[in-house]
Amino acid sequence: MAHADDTPPATAALKGFRYVLKPGFTYQKPSQLYSPAVTQDITFTVSNHLGWAFPIGPIVLSPGASVPVWFFDAGSDFLGPGGTYRPDLHLPGATLAVLGEIEVHLPLRYVSVYGLAGAGGAFYFGSNQQGGVFRGGGGAIVYPAKWIGIGMQLSYLAMSHAARGPTDGIEALEIVLPIEFRF
Repeated sequence: MAHADDTPPATAALKGFRYVLKPGFTYQKPSQLYSPAVTQDITFTVSNHLGWAFPIGPIVLSPGASVPVWFFDAGSDFLGPGGTYRPDLHLPGATLAVLGEIEVHLPLRYVSVYGLAGAGGAFYFGSNQQGGVFRGGGGAIVYPAKWIGIGMQLSYLAMSHAARGPTDGIEALEIVLPIEFRF
């Protein structure tokens, strides 16, 4: 017979408003259009997830929004005079995105395994362009207390430039360490 105090902390705490800060790194795949244009393969990223979690049977859904910032080297976006690529000229800059995102959690006592998917728009500050973004992946979060969780997430990241179409974009592997706060 189960008692109310037997409820696993991860299941009990994954309800309501949650904010997840996700600092980490991104490994950028070389550009298909301007290879060897990528001059910086590993970049710093700061992401987040602001959402509302609600249980549905054994899983917990958390739809929300994410506003990540990636610090890619935009050297592959700069063309010199006459439209030729110049490897010595770079326009480093941040890329800011706004994504609608959903996380699906499977709480297992003090750990929650999850998958996520999101899509939205991005603005590349180095090259002054806009484009689309897709992120999909998963991870696990450990809950040492009901109000905080710490974990690891791996995601596939794809961005396209609206000005040049889907053949020119960024593909990357994103590795972040989520720090979750629940209110």
